[in-house]
Amino acid sequence: VYNNNLPNVRVEELDINNSTNMLYAGTYGRGLWVSPLVDDDLGAEDFISQGSVSVYPNPAMNELTIRIQDPVEADFRVFDITGKLVINQPDISVVGQHTLNISALQSGTYFVRINSNKGMVTKKFIKN
Repeated sequence: VYNNNLPNVRVEELDINNSTNMLYAGTYGRGLWVSPLVDDDLGAEDFISQGSVSVYPNPAMNELTIRIQDPVEADFRVFDITGKLVINQPDISVVGQHTLNISALQSGTYFVRINSNKGMVTKKFIKN
């Protein structure tokens, strides 16, 4: 979903069809944009075993906690639904968990990308 030809317009409606794994965005001008969903967990298998990274609470208000089982040095990047980078926290040492301040973000759907020398994982979250 990272800026896959979605014009810079106001999105009025969002719908996720889990059976087809597609995202539908209805724009202000009554256009419809369709894109395959980015899998909740993306990245190298050796970085993240299933369940070793969790993002909570989801939906979140002011803070988003990222729990990582293994200690890691990582970059944390948050992208909005159009793929725009809205938060960038490079070179963070994490032992257990890391908290992101998301209070300045507008309500909506976002993706947090965690990138380290062990690989990358992307998690989706909603900001209320």
